[in-house]
Amino acid sequence: DRNRQGIDRNRQDIDLSRAALAGEQEPKTPEPPRPKPWIVEIKRYKKMNYRFGSAQLYDDSESVEAIRARESSARGGGYVLNVYREYDWEGNALNSKLEICSTPLLELLRDLIKYYPGPEFDLLRWEESAGDTVTFSEPYMMLFTYRSEMNQCLDRTDIPEETKSHLKLLLVFLREEMPRTSAKLDEIDAGTCKKITFQDLWLLYTPNTPVYLTVDAKDRQMVAYSRNVPEKNIK
Repeated sequence: DRNRQGIDRNRQDIDLSRAALAGEQEPKTPEPPRPKPWIVEIKRYKKMNYRFGSAQLYDDSESVEAIRARESSARGGGYVLNVYREYDWEGNALNSKLEICSTPLLELLRDLIKYYPGPEFDLLRWEESAGDTVTFSEPYMMLFTYRSEMNQCLDRTDIPEETKSHLKLLLVFLREEMPRTSAKLDEIDAGTCKKITFQDLWLLYTPNTPVYLTVDAKDRQMVAYSRNVPEKNIK
C-alpha cells in the first residue's frame, strides 16, 4: 500500500509538472499599452515663414532672434562651393556640376534672381532648410545671366563682407572654369562682339529677350522663353 501511495504521488507530481510546463509554453496575450496621460497645459509654438514658401515650427519660448541665430549657425561651416566632374571610362571629361553650399551666398542669389525658367531656379527658390544646397550644371547659364548684377553687389555697402567673399569666390570660379564663355560675355557687355559661335548663342538671348524676324513677308516679334544646354560644353 505504501509503495502504491508513493507511485500515485509521483504520478501526480509528474502531471502537475507537465501542466505547469504546458502553461509556460502557451503564448501570453500582451497587455494593451496604457494611454498616455493628458497634459493639462497650453503648448505654444512659433511658426516661422521663410521668404520662399517653406515654414517650420519652433517652441514659443524662443525669441525670433534666437531662432534665426541658431538656424544660421546650423547652416554654417564646410566648403562654400563643391565641384563635381564626371568622366567616361577612358578618362574623357563629360560634364561638371557646381554645388553652392554657402547659405549667405544662396540668400543673395535668391534676392538677385527673381525669375528664370528651368529646374535650377525652382531649386534655388524652394530649397530653404538647414544645410540646404543648390546644384548648377555646366555651362551655368543662370549664373552667367546674372553675372553683371553679382559684380555690382561687390560695391554695395549693405552686404556683409563674408557674403562678398563667398560671391568673389563664385565669380572667380566662373572666370577660371569657363574662360572662353567669360571672355565672350565681356565682349557682349562692352559692345565689341563682332561674331559669335552657335555654342555661345545663348549669351545673346537671355530669357524674355524680344526677337524680331520675318515670316511670310511679315515682321513678327517673339520672345526667347528658355535656353537649352548645348550637347557638348566648350569652355
